[in-house]
Amino acid sequence: MTGSIQDEFAKGVITDLRSRSGGMAKSLRASASPPGSSGPTVGHPDFRDLEAGASAGCNLAIAFFDMTGFTARTFWQPLAEVTSLAQAVLTQIALVVEASGGFVLGLRGDGLMAGWGSRNSTSEIDVALCLAACTVSLDACKEVLNQALVIDGIEPIQLRAGVDWGLVNFTRTGSTSQSDVNVVGHAANFAAKCEKVALSWEVVVGEGAATHVDAPLLSAHSGSPKWYQHGNERRSYSFGLFAWFKVLETSASAIQQVAGRPTSLISASY
Repeated sequence: MTGSIQDEFAKGVITDLRSRSGGMAKSLRASASPPGSSGPTVGHPDFRDLEAGASAGCNLAIAFFDMTGFTARTFWQPLAEVTSLAQAVLTQIALVVEASGGFVLGLRGDGLMAGWGSRNSTSEIDVALCLAACTVSLDACKEVLNQALVIDGIEPIQLRAGVDWGLVNFTRTGSTSQSDVNVVGHAANFAAKCEKVALSWEVVVGEGAATHVDAPLLSAHSGSPKWYQHGNERRSYSFGLFAWFKVLETSASAIQQVAGRPTSLISASY
């Protein structure tokens, strides 16, 4: 992306909507296709070619993006319109993920799952760039895109994100003819839970990711911690709010410097 990432984000969405092409964007058309299939696909490049039943893992920063209130839009508004809106917004989020060195891991309805990291990457960088992508995406939607949507007579959108970091396994699950690479692990599950408790324009961060974030950028969440019980053992896992609005300039600058390189190739001095 060149120039302001947020401006390019909004421009891309509006261009998509005005073209009314429908369907998912070409860059996102295939979703974790089985090995040997042709065409673009989502998924982590180190694990997307796993054989059925095989699994392998690494530490990963994971983010779930969700367009708040989208279910109501699908109820009230024409399906073609909401499909075009989801396609346009998710495409731009995916471009931000790619530019920040991450990978789109899955797409469902109005949501996108992404990951940053590999066996050779640095956890602090993975988490920092994951949160940078969240920051830029939320800011682009709230401060730039929504103004353009109103001008075009379209109801503004709302975005939220949940993030965590930790060890996950990638495993190909399904039948011999239909399968997908699934991401299994507490970090993935808890990032999804963080997204669900986040309000519009919030980024909620799990304990695993929070250990790699400067304390002044975090604040307590009213619902934290989450308690888990196994037999007689009871343990807590905390989560909090990330002050993404405090790191707008550094987030955009970091993504522009990374320019799509995998986080494993990035020095901590970026």
